[in-house]
Amino acid sequence: MAIVRWLTPRRGLRGHMIKAIEVLDKAIVDARESHRRLSSIKYGVITPLRERDNALATMNALVEARATVARCAIMLVLVACGGGNDERVICGDGLCEPPETSSTCILDCQIPPACTTAPDSCAGDQICTSSGGCVAAFPRVYALTQISVSVPTTNPATGESWDVGGGAPDLYLGDQAGMPLTTAISDSFNALFSGPLEIQLDAAGATVRLDIWDEDATTPDPAFFCVWIIGASDLRRRRLECAGNGVAMNLAIDPRGQ
Repeated sequence: MAIVRWLTPRRGLRGHMIKAIEVLDKAIVDARESHRRLSSIKYGVITPLRERDNALATMNALVEARATVARCAIMLVLVACGGGNDERVICGDGLCEPPETSSTCILDCQIPPACTTAPDSCAGDQICTSSGGCVAAFPRVYALTQISVSVPTTNPATGESWDVGGGAPDLYLGDQAGMPLTTAISDSFNALFSGPLEIQLDAAGATVRLDIWDEDATTPDPAFFCVWIIGASDLRRRRLECAGNGVAMNLAIDPRGQ
């Protein structure tokens, strides 16, 4: 059987597979015709059995080779099939990228289990997204919104009035050094910061800290802070809360871009 080789431009492994199927189809037709011809030839009463059997074996090998290449093309198992350095989408590389879909490459484009967000019906280290599928809770960016804060009439850190004359504080959300993350809510024992504030949670056990300050003309005064050690179960509740010593904070926490 002749060895057929071809050269093509950079066209991706799938294109090479299609070309291989075309070449194998032609070779199968040729082998089938050779087998038919040899089967019909007679030298007296003797049929050339060896040549006929060789033609049959060649045809069967070509049919099996075609089936293998066709299966490889359909499943896009490119790693198993080999290939050069073509730029291509690989089924089985863990990335779901066009033109891959859940229909053409279930390995990369798995459909997440169905779930609900209120309440979150996922389990373990997963959360439910608005698309209706359970996904890994970490690492992921989350948005903090509707941050509700309340303080008593005196500063719990000092026991003194918030402002001279007993006025209410000017509360704002800041970092640990007092740098503002929001604008201040003037003269109020209660404040609501709509957000969003974005945070990155890389793994279970990540810490989230929020500090509340009282804005003053010179130096801001610390009011209180809350610290949470976050697990997936906290994220499935979609809320964080803390309270004590007359202060309270609660807020919504949701996956960003869900």
